[in-house]
Amino acid sequence: MRRKVRQSEKKGAPAWMNTYGDMVTLLLTFFVLLYSFSSVDTGKWQSLVNSFSGGTGVLEDVATTPKQVDYEALHSQLQEFQKLFEQLEEYIEQNGLGSRVELAKTDNEIQIRFVDNVLFDPGEAKLKPEAIEILSKITLAFQSYNNSIEMVRIEGHTDNVAINTAEFPSNWELSAARAVEALRFLIENQNFNSSKVSAVGYGEYHPIADNNTDYGRAKNRRVDFVIARTGSDY
Repeated sequence: MRRKVRQSEKKGAPAWMNTYGDMVTLLLTFFVLLYSFSSVDTGKWQSLVNSFSGGTGVLEDVATTPKQVDYEALHSQLQEFQKLFEQLEEYIEQNGLGSRVELAKTDNEIQIRFVDNVLFDPGEAKLKPEAIEILSKITLAFQSYNNSIEMVRIEGHTDNVAINTAEFPSNWELSAARAVEALRFLIENQNFNSSKVSAVGYGEYHPIADNNTDYGRAKNRRVDFVIARTGSDY
C-alpha cells in the first residue's frame, strides 16, 4: 500500500516564506517611493508614475511633478521688492525728507509714513502742492516695480483732539477723507492700478505715541502707505 505523505514531509519552502517575501517586496517599493519623493527629480517622478499608470489612465492626474514652492520666483520677487525699497530710500534721502517721511521694511511689507502735515494742512483733506510732487515721485517707483506689489493700503490717522466741522464731524471722517484723497491722486493723476490700492481711515484709534503731549500728538497725525509684496498675505 502507498504510504501517505505527512504534511511535515512535503518538499518546498514553508508557507510563511511567501508572506515574508511579500512583505519585503512591499517594503522595498515603499523605500523606492520615499527616495523618489525626496529626490524631487522630474525624470524619476515621471518614470515612476508611468510605471504605475501603465497607460490605463490610472494616476494620470498626478503625472506631473508635485507642486512645490518656486524658490527662484520667490527670490526674484524679494529682489524686486528690495529694489523698490532702495529706490524709495534714495528719493527720501536725496530730497532731505528723512525727518518727515519714515521708511520701514519687512520681507512682506514696506511702510511709508508721512508724518504730521507733510501731505495735508491741519484739519484739511486737500493735498498740499509739495505733497503732490512727493506722491508723484513715489508713484513712479511703484510703477517701476508694479509686479512686485500686491496691494498699497493707504491709512489715515489723527490725534485725539476732537474735530467737529460741517465737512468733518469727527476724526473718523477726516482720516478717511485724507486716505481717499491720496488714493484718488494715485489713480486719477498717476494712473496707478486701481485694483492694487485701497484706503482706510482709523481716526484717533491707532496711536503710535502718547496723545497727552504735543510731540505725541504730532506723531499720531500721519498717513501711512503700507505696500504688500506680491504673494504675501496682506
